[in-house]
Amino acid sequence: MASHRAILGIRYSDSALRARWTRTSSHARLRDLQIFIARACLSALPIAIVLTGRSFLARRLRESELRYRMLADYSRDLVMRIGEDGERLYTSSSAKEILGWDIDELRGPRWDLVHPDDVQAVAQTMENLRAAGGMTTVTYRVRHKSGNYVWIEAHARLVPTIESNGQPEIFCTGRDVTHRIEAEQTLAENQRRLIAITDNLPAFVMHVDTNERYTFANEPTCRTMGFDQAAMIGMSVRELVGAVNYEQIKPRIDAALRGETVTFEIERALSGQRHHYQSTYVPDLDADGKVVGFYVMSSDVSQLKRTEHELRLLARFDGLTGLANRFHFNESAELALARHRRSEPPLALLYLDIDLFKQINDSLGHAVGDDVLREFAQRLKGCLLVTDFAARLGGDEFVALVEDVDAPEILELIARKMIAAMQQPTVVDGNELRVTASIGIAFCRRMSTNRDELLHIADEALYAAKAAGRNTCRRSIVEEPIQQRGNG
Repeated sequence: MASHRAILGIRYSDSALRARWTRTSSHARLRDLQIFIARACLSALPIAIVLTGRSFLARRLRESELRYRMLADYSRDLVMRIGEDGERLYTSSSAKEILGWDIDELRGPRWDLVHPDDVQAVAQTMENLRAAGGMTTVTYRVRHKSGNYVWIEAHARLVPTIESNGQPEIFCTGRDVTHRIEAEQTLAENQRRLIAITDNLPAFVMHVDTNERYTFANEPTCRTMGFDQAAMIGMSVRELVGAVNYEQIKPRIDAALRGETVTFEIERALSGQRHHYQSTYVPDLDADGKVVGFYVMSSDVSQLKRTEHELRLLARFDGLTGLANRFHFNESAELALARHRRSEPPLALLYLDIDLFKQINDSLGHAVGDDVLREFAQRLKGCLLVTDFAARLGGDEFVALVEDVDAPEILELIARKMIAAMQQPTVVDGNELRVTASIGIAFCRRMSTNRDELLHIADEALYAAKAAGRNTCRRSIVEEPIQQRGNG
């Protein structure tokens, strides 16, 4: 009883208690007992609650720690607690799977496992984290037990310690990102190679988005346009090429943005010179097939155009005299004959030959002969109108097509004018030469004929001129028979 009174804080003296006990009735004694028990229960209840709560919290803590360790140990990520001195206070078992090292082998700082090129960056990151707190991310290489390096992406946070010394710890989770880094490095290398290729192509390579703004331009484009790459990115096509050129290429831009590949040629002025460009627009499609822009490859084909022009000249004009050649004459003669058959205008062909040209070549050489041919051609052109057509068929043979001459007598006057022009002295290498020519004239009025027949008629007239002693002309007039005119 005394012990119960001590627990409950009841301080009755023994004599007082005995006196009270004897004075009260049995009912009173029962009541006092009930009150005593109630007070005892009320005093013990908080203690029981505290004890029960502590037991519950301890159990929850053990369960939480068990779950935490289970999550950390079975996670594919590397989980670590790092103390102030770099000691690893905890390392998850996934370290064995990721790095090949046993947990006991990773307890120390182990800076020797960090790639030498990454040590300084990792150390600086840890120092900054301890100084400023918060959270940070660092990617670095760690040596696998087999000898190769593994790329780790680590997320680290400075957290309060659960130990009694009060020093904060670094809580760190790391993931093997080797495949991702290698893919990024491969992509970066491919991009570097692509840029190196495009920057050394003799062409403009660009990318334009759906807003018609440049998102990429290679170095030749920037250099030629006079912009650096930063200035070109974001510039609109209209701003770069100007309003006039933009109106020309706008339909091609619209076609490319509709998903069509277009190739075309355009001429524009750059640095005060006209240039020909061949451009191809290729739509840029995303994974869903939606057009997100288009690629541009434009090549300066000015030299090619000049070469094509030169080839056309070579194909149609005589390289020595500059007159039309036999091929060009054949085309022009067919066109003239077609006009003659359609509207029946007069048509004449003059066939010219340099007299005794072989003797000039044999006695003075081919170089002198070439000079004579060039001078002969110039004098021939000087005797014709711009609407007439002159050609060198080969060797010393020349022809002239003359249209819209009503009378053969006029053609004979033209031929004699040519003969007189050719008789003028020709000076070659300081030597004065006198060259003459024989001319055959084929005059066709209201006649349906072909080119070969026309040449044959003129050739026969030429031989008649030569037979007459050279340095003269002869003509052949061909009239269509009356009955054929009537049938026509």
